[in-house]
Amino acid sequence: MQSTPLIFEEIEKAVSLYPEHTALLQLLDGEGEVRYTFRQTLRLAKNLSRALKGRGFGKGDKVVFWAPLSPHWVIAYLGVLYSGCVVVPLDVEYGSDELAFVLAELDSRLIFTTREKLPLLRSATEGRPAEMTVVSLNGVGEADAATAQVEELFEESEADPAVPPVSPEDVATIFYTSGTTGKPKGVVIEHGAVAAGVLSLKQYIEFIPGDNVLAVVPAH
Repeated sequence: MQSTPLIFEEIEKAVSLYPEHTALLQLLDGEGEVRYTFRQTLRLAKNLSRALKGRGFGKGDKVVFWAPLSPHWVIAYLGVLYSGCVVVPLDVEYGSDELAFVLAELDSRLIFTTREKLPLLRSATEGRPAEMTVVSLNGVGEADAATAQVEELFEESEADPAVPPVSPEDVATIFYTSGTTGKPKGVVIEHGAVAAGVLSLKQYIEFIPGDNVLAVVPAH
């Protein structure tokens, strides 16, 4: 009986075949760009994974993403999956009430966001009994010294953590509805379903090395 593949296998395969090809590219407003190769993407994702493990985060822990798409978002997403944690991407248009509701329901202790979202995040977590680790994907200001920066996690360790002991039935991500007709509701996606979606897309669309895929919608 053939085992169900996991997304980690597809990532490792891409890196082995095209290590120096561009994996992630962001064109910045005005001038400049942010670019990462497949090798760099995997290395930083694994570094972040190990950093999370060192901070006590592991299999089954819910990690919230409340930020627009960017290369750092994607790398952090992969790093969280490698750590065995569950990725919970939220609508960037959530207000304080929706955000507070989801954070309380998940009992999450870790959130990736941006410096522009920090004031609203503070409002949503005011009075929250559990301490939350906040990581900014695009730097912090002087007033946010307590907020970690994702680059710190990227650079924390060069060790190569093992692929987490996850199965196709384990939860990989939870998608929440927008909450426009009531309280947001979470939809659970297992690791097997994530891998199946990637493999189906590869079969449906004939990608070749050098193709660029434009990401124009939020990952949620």
